[in-house]
Amino acid sequence: MHRVVGTAAVTFAEEEDVEDVRNVPLLPADSAHLTNMAVDGKLRNQGIARLLLAACEDHARQIGCSSITLAVHVNNTPAQKLYMSAGYDQAKSRQPKAPLFMLPGRRWQHSIMRKSLLQ
Repeated sequence: MHRVVGTAAVTFAEEEDVEDVRNVPLLPADSAHLTNMAVDGKLRNQGIARLLLAACEDHARQIGCSSITLAVHVNNTPAQKLYMSAGYDQAKSRQPKAPLFMLPGRRWQHSIMRKSLLQ
């Protein structure tokens, strides 16, 4: 029997300067964007997130992307440490243009991180 322990998605632009409905920053045609990465809370700190991250980066390389970006909540220190240890650099912080699952009166601020996939 198989069990889902984590998930992640990679999106990419087929045309220059595309911005999608999730407020993903403008992406050049050769860039991918990592979204929705999550690991079962009971199985964290076992290297699963690092394996998911590496698999997403490999997929992005295979489809011809030269870089990958992601958005991480400014208060999610464990995720930021993971991404920095995997070679991601802080690109910028931003507020989303539209509310994304927010409680009234609360804002969701995230940082954009980027990694070159060129070797």
